[in-house]
Amino acid sequence: MIIGYDLDGTICTKPVFNKSYFKSSGLERKKYIELKTYHCRNAKLINKPIGKFYIITGRGLKYQNATMNWLQDNNIKPIDIFFMTYPKTRTNMIKFKSEKINELNIGKYYEDDSVIVRRMKKFCLNTEIVQMEAQEILYDTSINNLNEYLIK
Repeated sequence: MIIGYDLDGTICTKPVFNKSYFKSSGLERKKYIELKTYHCRNAKLINKPIGKFYIITGRGLKYQNATMNWLQDNNIKPIDIFFMTYPKTRTNMIKFKSEKINELNIGKYYEDDSVIVRRMKKFCLNTEIVQMEAQEILYDTSINNLNEYLIK
């Protein structure tokens, strides 16, 4: 059986920000991007897949290098990894992930977002969609010092 995983919240901690990117000021948006990049390089490993598997992530292509380095540093070797190519909305993530799951004939896919799980079950009829409980880390975009970004 071919297995697939989301990345954030299933293999590594999921970044959560104190403020939506779209509701942030210019400075906060810059910090959001810095924090997201920091997270892609330094996320905590929570589940190490074994065997042959794919990763289908909502991360955009701008985080590809940081993500690939993180995977290498954590000795995680998927068959392939697919980055989100649509504008980032939940509807687009469902479309993107469902298309890849069906294209790759994935038999089981692990996802942490309950809304995405429910909606993907309607589009991926031959796939067991498994909801995992995410481990989250909260980042604060209003703080100036990178060392203070992590909210304890």
